[in-house]
Amino acid sequence: MDYSTITTGLKDKDGAPITARIDIERIIADFYTKLYRSATMVPRCPSSTEDKPRPILISESLKGTASGLDGVTADLLRFGVYTMHKLLTDQLNS
Repeated sequence: MDYSTITTGLKDKDGAPITARIDIERIIADFYTKLYRSATMVPRCPSSTEDKPRPILISESLKGTASGLDGVTADLLRFGVYTMHKLLTDQLNS
């Protein structure tokens, strides 16, 4: 089967071939509208970040201190822009 050929037509819901571009676009739009339409109402949850203060920036951290439970110091964060994965691996596996 040759997969490089361009589709020049579709079949509508009754099985009739459709070759007009505008009709093909309509069939595709209807298909994806029905595919992704949902009748389930999903309540909007407020963002959990609205009430939280902003996290400490790296530049505001004291040298030699770790602000998280992982023990990663501010020095490692400042230094490890390109080598962060190596530094974190060494730090967390020790």
